[in-house]
Amino acid sequence: MISYYCNEALLRLPSVVSLVDRSRQYLEIRTEEGLELDLVIARAPLPKNATLKSCVDADLAEQKRSLRGFELVSIADRAYDALVGIEVRMRFIDKHEGPLFHHDFHSVLGASRIGFHGICKVAHAEACDAWMQTALTELTLRA
Repeated sequence: MISYYCNEALLRLPSVVSLVDRSRQYLEIRTEEGLELDLVIARAPLPKNATLKSCVDADLAEQKRSLRGFELVSIADRAYDALVGIEVRMRFIDKHEGPLFHHDFHSVLGASRIGFHGICKVAHAEACDAWMQTALTELTLRA
């Protein structure tokens, strides 16, 4: 039996031999200061023989190819109290939303990749960036 935790419950999944978590959480956030951003938390298995860096590089290559006005602002290895990983900042133009800023943090937990994606209008990039750094600093892993 495998225990699976989601926001609302603990599910005990009988007779499961394996499970691949590809879940996404999508939160629309408005802060006390009036910042509006989306926080997407995405999970996927880390492919066999792949590294976090190779996965992030492949994602960036695809985004550069497919997103209009894609600009990589920064990419760096980063350690927060609970996680180490790769932090990426980028901008691009969404055909519905206009110019967007992403502050992404990619890490590995067990055999899975996890990405924390803070998304806002480019005009709010500085506030979004600061908010994401605070949220990632405060992140605590479940035991």
